Amino acid sequence: MNWHNGKEWNAFWRRSIRQAEEYRALGMTEEQIRELYRFDLEVFRSDRRFYRHTETLESYYDDESWEETLNRLFPGAILVDPEEPEEEDWLEAVEDPALRRWLGELSPGARVLLTMLAFRDYTQAEAAKALHCSPQNVSQAVARLRAKWPK
Repeated sequence: MNWHNGKEWNAFWRRSIRQAEEYRALGMTEEQIRELYRFDLEVFRSDRRFYRHTETLESYYDDESWEETLNRLFPGAILVDPEEPEEEDWLEAVEDPALRRWLGELSPGARVLLTMLAFRDYTQAEAAKALHCSPQNVSQAVARLRAKWPK
């Protein structure tokens, strides 16, 4: 996104003069017109800040998504939580009451990990990256879950 301050300021100024004339024709006082101008000026400044601090992400590859572009331009800087799993979908499908009770007693993090590994086909390394932890932490969590798994 580009912002050419001189061009934008001139357009704003012309628009403000035209609006002031319209407001006078409608019978507004000079104080009311000044207040509207101050408001419009703050909006103009806000827009300028937005456009000066926002960059267009150009994809150099036709088949690249915006997420892939971000990850390519800023590797490791994008920290996005994994999608919220829809636990109810698979938890309600469990027929064994003991297993359902055990799954219900797990922490939300353990259920997220189980969902990622069992239903979303994540590897342990991919799950670790998505959860922003080390692969060893995921491996240990899986080992703890296996140890506590109801027989």
